[in-house]
Amino acid sequence: MTRRRLRIGLDVHGVANADAAFFSALTRLLVENGHEVHILTGAERTPGLERRLKEDLGLSWTHIFSITTHCRESGADVEEIRGNPYVDEEIWNRAKAEYCRRFSIDLHLDDSSVYGRHFHTPYAKYYTCRRPLKKQQIAILGGSFNPVTRAHLMMADAVLRSLPRIDQVWLMPAFRHPFEKHRGYSSFRIRMIRLVETDRIRYFGYEIDHRLSGETYITFSRLLDDPDFRHRCDFHMVVGGDCVLDFDAKWQHAEALANLVPFIIVPRPGYDLNGYQGLLSQPPHIILPDPGIPDISATAVRERISAGRSIRDLVPPAVASFIANHQLYQENGGRNMDSNGADAPREAGIPAEASHAPIPCSHPSVFVNTAVCTLRDGTLQVLLTRSEASVEPGSWAIPGGFLEMAGGEDLLEIAARKLVAKIGLKDIYIEQLKTYGSAGAFRTACRITVAYFALVPLERLSGQLPPGVGGTAAAAWIPLKDYPAALAARGMSLAADQDRILKDLMARIQGKISYTPIAFELVPVRFTWPELRRVYEIVLGKRLDAANFKRKIRSMYRIRELKVRGRAATVGRPPKRLRFEGVKELYV
Repeated sequence: MTRRRLRIGLDVHGVANADAAFFSALTRLLVENGHEVHILTGAERTPGLERRLKEDLGLSWTHIFSITTHCRESGADVEEIRGNPYVDEEIWNRAKAEYCRRFSIDLHLDDSSVYGRHFHTPYAKYYTCRRPLKKQQIAILGGSFNPVTRAHLMMADAVLRSLPRIDQVWLMPAFRHPFEKHRGYSSFRIRMIRLVETDRIRYFGYEIDHRLSGETYITFSRLLDDPDFRHRCDFHMVVGGDCVLDFDAKWQHAEALANLVPFIIVPRPGYDLNGYQGLLSQPPHIILPDPGIPDISATAVRERISAGRSIRDLVPPAVASFIANHQLYQENGGRNMDSNGADAPREAGIPAEASHAPIPCSHPSVFVNTAVCTLRDGTLQVLLTRSEASVEPGSWAIPGGFLEMAGGEDLLEIAARKLVAKIGLKDIYIEQLKTYGSAGAFRTACRITVAYFALVPLERLSGQLPPGVGGTAAAAWIPLKDYPAALAARGMSLAADQDRILKDLMARIQGKISYTPIAFELVPVRFTWPELRRVYEIVLGKRLDAANFKRKIRSMYRIRELKVRGRAATVGRPPKRLRFEGVKELYV
């Protein structure tokens, strides 16, 4: 009976640190018994990272997946915040989930149960049985943070100075603000909080992560019962003095909330709490001495920017620079906080020249294209198609078309579906290459192309050119490395964005073939050493020594020799057939 190989995914942050000895023993046993351990990490993959995982944490593994590296290669916006890479949370979590799906991970362990909503893969949160001797005392300051202001940070600092028993203040932005100060999630609000974090003032994305309504009673009822926190944190809620005077009359479930969590009240200018006798006037609730915090509101910040006035006395310098660089809250040509992305930097509060003002792309055309590559006639070739009915008549492009969203599909599934519809190929290796954007014929129009690439052995194509769509399209295989000359010789012109895609595609395949097993996608399931070596030689453009090549491949991958043999290319005994069985466990 053949034993089934297990594939376990492990998010190294928090999970391994929670019980390093347990995960050290677990990963070692799994690898020693022929199973796969996939380490998922946000850090760039470097020798230093691998040394830390092996020597400091004692982990063993067969695969490492750097989410940051993947996002950079996929064309996602990776921004440095306080020296650390930052990627939009939705993109980050989908990248983790997609990796686990693509590699058929049997179980993924992460450091928080909230990430599981992104996974189709079986998913679990590790909970240590050891409870801390002393719970952390955490004060939560909630709000819009649209944007974060100096007053927010001064409130947090006042709590820490006045109450030494409070370990940290966590800034918790609302997902949907009950007073419509914003309409939903925005990574801009998160990034601004990340910019001002300190050792004791931290970002806390609980409402955003769980898509909560912004109703305080619901948030704290859930939070206090959450197994991620209930055994290690005691929570307090921080509010300004302006919220207290109408707490009893206007807050939903006011009495229940007052009994649920202790409040820390920070006085604000213009709100006298001396005669306050409401629900929050008695212990365990605390009214701090007046810390003299200036009256700064996020609304005033947005109004100043819209009017072209300076905000440098209202927000921390890092936040002012961020707002300027991303052109937030500006009346003409700027962004509101419900959009994502970045444009050319501009000083906050100074209107742009009218001729250079950015104009929103109100008519985007979104395409999903997949470049199919195979080895033909001794070269790596890519398939191009032409349709006389396209928006660029007679132009050639990698197969694909307009983005049409079907229920429950992500972009990779859409790319795979289009590939089946266009050229009849399915169940082949597909990977996202990059996302491209370009201006259209009008200033308010733009074209966005999400490019993928697929690798397929020639035998899967049966030597036939895939049929065109509707009988009006032609198809041609073009050498990828020398595509400009090949196109010129045939009188072919490329559609928009295709030149950039083909250049990046060749660079991606040449770069990845040296450290990932993508070469095995271009040979038959049963291949020979000469066939595999030929793939590397064609892609890298150089001859390889047969003995050194075989030794290198065996050091990286598990290769099984089969009893059958291939056809002999020359006089002599035919070469053995081989089968690829995965990445070799190099670090045990």
